Amino acid sequence: MRFHRIIFILLFSPWVLLNPGCGTIVKNEKHEVYSKSKYGQDRFVVVQNRNIHYVEAGEGQPVLLIPGAWSTYRYWNRITPLLSKHYRLLALDYLGAGDSDKP
Repeated sequence: MRFHRIIFILLFSPWVLLNPGCGTIVKNEKHEVYSKSKYGQDRFVVVQNRNIHYVEAGEGQPVLLIPGAWSTYRYWNRITPLLSKHYRLLALDYLGAGDSDKP
């Protein structure tokens, strides 16, 4: 049994060490969106050479809407029509989610 474990480690470890895995970044240079926003305008901002997608809706005092883990700006679609009557909403896709760059 120990022999099999050693063989497995010897065969598997070079693949792990040489595999680029998540070392590449999927960049959205063309600022393409998966689907147009239901409410507001799709926009992008470049922060430290990373493209961050957000949706802007409404007018007034700005309110930043940040989705929870593994969510996108679409999480806020239910309340966007109500809040956009009184506030300028900025609902973002954080880095790695939605239409933002994927590190």
